[in-house]
Amino acid sequence: MATRLHEAPTSDDDEARPPEQLDITRITGRLRGPLGAIAVSTTGLFLLASFFTLYVGKDFFLPITIAVMLNFLLTPAVRWLKKVGLPPPVGAAVILLLFFGAVGYGTYRVWSPAMEWVQRAPSTFAEAEEKLRSIREPVEAIQEAGEQVEAIARGDGARRTEAQEADNGEPGLGQTLLQNAQELLIGGSVAIFLLYFLLALDDLFLRKLAGVLPEMSQRRKAVLIARATERDLSHYVLVRTATNAGLGVGVGIATWLLGMPNPVLWGIMAAMLNYIPYLGGLIGYFVVGFVALATFDTTGQALTVVAAYLVLNIIESNFVTPAILGRELTLNPVMIFTWLIFWGWIWGIPGALLAIPLLAMAKIVADNIESLAPLGAFLGR
Repeated sequence: MATRLHEAPTSDDDEARPPEQLDITRITGRLRGPLGAIAVSTTGLFLLASFFTLYVGKDFFLPITIAVMLNFLLTPAVRWLKKVGLPPPVGAAVILLLFFGAVGYGTYRVWSPAMEWVQRAPSTFAEAEEKLRSIREPVEAIQEAGEQVEAIARGDGARRTEAQEADNGEPGLGQTLLQNAQELLIGGSVAIFLLYFLLALDDLFLRKLAGVLPEMSQRRKAVLIARATERDLSHYVLVRTATNAGLGVGVGIATWLLGMPNPVLWGIMAAMLNYIPYLGGLIGYFVVGFVALATFDTTGQALTVVAAYLVLNIIESNFVTPAILGRELTLNPVMIFTWLIFWGWIWGIPGALLAIPLLAMAKIVADNIESLAPLGAFLGR
């Protein structure tokens, strides 16, 4: 007799068993299948354990991830210096000095106007808040009414004073900044030293990885994937840097033409924030909008500045960058947003900065492994 759909074929031993035992046997067999509940549960537990490990081990994994990403980015330059006669240890030192020297010089140039604006930020935001009072008054009235209803529902009508709210046992701003500076110094030192050794050892880990693979075809495939990752990731980061710099120049010129103070600062801010898609632009609109409200007499002038920033950002993200990167390295916007939220939750601001390069690297690896080709297509636009 033919079996029904999704029903396992019966044997003589099955016919001799009671119906209850047959049902248990069939359910157990399905749970043990490759896509059964046990496999799905095991995969879910593994993913949860991995996320928890990344979250708890941030101080360990973050410097390593930064070093590996920068290694993929800078290895082609070290390899080029090797061709012109510099050994890898010397070439790695030269590249790191140039790279971090450029970063340090740029930070030094922007530090003074940035600190000046930070000192003026409270008064700037206070002026902008005063101009927005006409919009805030209805909202504050509704909020105050809600607090009164909540107090009546509690039956006490008591509210915490400002002193009680301030004295909640949380660390102050100075202590928080000091702790973050210490973590940044330690993590940055670890990342720099590890990056130097990765660059100076001249593909030692790649050769070790290829050596443990059993077949020559697998070794060749591993080398090809590593080379493709280096090439495409370097191309991706360089294109993003160039387009971000273009956006910064555009925002700087626009804010200068519209009469904003410190246009160079706003251009650099726009370029740096654009490394964080979507959220970086929103932060930029917010900051520039508040400064414009404090600078200009009318709200229309302030909105013009924000609109100029918005138009330039839309042109860069939707037309310029996709045209230069090409379809192969253009990422799915939904995956970008999801990946950004995830790594921002795991590692904070550094995670948000690393999210898009990590996603690009995942797409590059998936595109070069045949079995992961559907994943590469899903991550692309």
